[in-house]
Amino acid sequence: MDLVELTANHLPLGRIEWLEVGAGDGRNLQFQLEKLSPGRTLIVTALEPAAIRPAMSSEINWLTTKSEDYQNDRPFDWISVRHSAYYIAEPAAELARLVNMLGDGGALALTHWSSNCILRRLHVALCGDRSNVACDGVEKIAALLHRDRRIEVAALSFHDTELDVDRVLADPDLGGALYELARRGHAADQAAAADPFGTIARLLRGLPNPRQRRNGILILRRRKH
Repeated sequence: MDLVELTANHLPLGRIEWLEVGAGDGRNLQFQLEKLSPGRTLIVTALEPAAIRPAMSSEINWLTTKSEDYQNDRPFDWISVRHSAYYIAEPAAELARLVNMLGDGGALALTHWSSNCILRRLHVALCGDRSNVACDGVEKIAALLHRDRRIEVAALSFHDTELDVDRVLADPDLGGALYELARRGHAADQAAAADPFGTIARLLRGLPNPRQRRNGILILRRRKH
């Protein structure tokens, strides 16, 4: 089940206050909104601290604000953290703070690589396993949040996409893009930084199967007291 399907299953009809954390250029968000808009009025606030020109509808409230610095002035029905928790120093604590922004019946969806995702395995090879929770698999983040009595872990599902290794090895641009996706803004060693494509090619040839991009989608809710 992909993110749009899972969101549709958990998102009620009617007026929805939506917070997008780490919207990038907005294209993935725009795709979701178009699929989910029938029967819903989506009021969207998008956070993206990078200086990216958004490809989003002008109806979306775009803020160049980091998640950690954002203070809400109203509750949200849906909060989406799609491949942006890698850049948050203490993701479990920040996700717990975001869950507290949910209104009654609201939910937060975290999309994050799994522990066995090829991108995470490349990340560890590039940057080392420094016990950085931000770059752990979604399973560990879910386990940390499960201990928080304020939070209900409502669902965890996985979506697999096969990585076309031969295509990556034949295209330096694709190899460089894969290097950046695996690095996720964290520092790689100097040799890797000097030759991203060569490094990725060497690592891909050496890593054992599976070679899937395996993403987890974690649905969190605020517990009722």
